[in-house]
Amino acid sequence: MATTQPAYSSAENTSVSNTALIESTSDRFTDRLWDETKVLRESIDSLEFLRRLGDGTLPLDAFRTYIEQDKLYLEGYSQALSLVAAHAPNPQAAGFWSNSASTAATVESSLHDGLLTGGILPTETSRLEHSQACLGYVSYLIATAATAPYAVSAAAVLPCFWIYAEVGRDLAASAREVLDADPTHPYAQWVSTWRLSSPCANELPVRYAPRRRSLLHRPRGLLQPSPWQESRLPCRKSSPPEP
Repeated sequence: MATTQPAYSSAENTSVSNTALIESTSDRFTDRLWDETKVLRESIDSLEFLRRLGDGTLPLDAFRTYIEQDKLYLEGYSQALSLVAAHAPNPQAAGFWSNSASTAATVESSLHDGLLTGGILPTETSRLEHSQACLGYVSYLIATAATAPYAVSAAAVLPCFWIYAEVGRDLAASAREVLDADPTHPYAQWVSTWRLSSPCANELPVRYAPRRRSLLHRPRGLLQPSPWQESRLPCRKSSPPEP
């Protein structure tokens, strides 16, 4: 799937270090993004796929397809995170993205491999191929991380951290009754990785520690973008002239 990427001027890429970090807790750019995507997030929460995964009624073939596509997605996502790390404005931010890339490429991938080859799911011998949606999304992330200013590329990869953590928390909660009744349920291994680490409602899933840190603390490496940079984000409907 071909994707068209905006041309970013060298001034936009090199001016990142001169952009102020977000310090306000009441009007942070990331908080505004979270609020502005409320309708989209609610549509994700209501997906039949997530409901049936949570209550244990999702067909095994559908679950296998999801695991296959998620494995392919994580391979590309790891590349995108490495690219974001390469032009991070400080060592702390670079370390965060690099560690996250490593986690996606090793820890998360091993769980997928275990599900696909462990006899839990229906056997599939054909070569894995990206779906159109997966290929389009991964291509967008890699291209953006490679060419966009840091603020834009960081904003592009953050939804995976935040949405996955929120969905995982809710999914683990809805699946608890299923797992308690049948610990050998085909999805038990997968859903159990999303179990809450404490009864606290604000606690996030055990899985993906980098995602927990990202959601709780909001990466300080995500800079306050310029008006033009902000206009390049997917949730923006119009773009001012490029400087």
